[in-house]
Amino acid sequence: MSAHALNDPAKVIDIPDDLESILHVFVYIATRFLPHNADDETVLRLLYYYFDDYSDAASGFKCGATKFIAMMWGQIPLNLLSTRHPRSSLGQQKYEALEFYFSPENPSAKSHTYHPIHHLITTLLEWFSDFYSLDLTSTATKDVEDDALIADIPDDLLEELYQVPSDDEVSPAKPTHTAEIRLPSSEEVVKIRAKVEGHSRMRGLFKDALLDREKWPRFDKGTDKKPPAGFVRATQ
Repeated sequence: MSAHALNDPAKVIDIPDDLESILHVFVYIATRFLPHNADDETVLRLLYYYFDDYSDAASGFKCGATKFIAMMWGQIPLNLLSTRHPRSSLGQQKYEALEFYFSPENPSAKSHTYHPIHHLITTLLEWFSDFYSLDLTSTATKDVEDDALIADIPDDLLEELYQVPSDDEVSPAKPTHTAEIRLPSSEEVVKIRAKVEGHSRMRGLFKDALLDREKWPRFDKGTDKKPPAGFVRATQ
């Protein structure tokens, strides 16, 4: 079920919801049977938190965080679920998203050959992420005009702050009272909606992928990675 439908029980199911459900079926089957960069313990949690989890909101149960993040970001993050914690040269934990491989490989390898379904899933995630971005709204799109609402910061303190040296090559601009979210233009909205509000774009994506037969491995289905006992959520 789509994240939109899970977040709004009264929603009338439409074409984007149905097409998004196809994406989730792809993710579910591919996670269970195809090579990817999630180990068994991560798969155990991913299947639960992506497909079965929910958010206990004040207005009722809603979409689980992992699926909702995937729809908003256009990637399926593994960091909060994985037992692996690779680090960057700066010592920070690297961001890791779900990837599907042509054949079983070392997840820590520097490069991989991706399974064709990886392109399908990442493309659809990108389309739906753009579609979900249309949900964003901005209610603070101009400067505050009423000076009585602005904090009264002493002028001498402001001057001292502007004299503080900065390591940035570009001097920081004076602060404004604008909190603006960039919203897509009307032309961008039309293009975004066209990808998921009809069947033709997804049908074309599938057709192109299937006609490129040389990229599809013959024996790609592996053993089922879903544990028979399922996942029991920790209580503490």
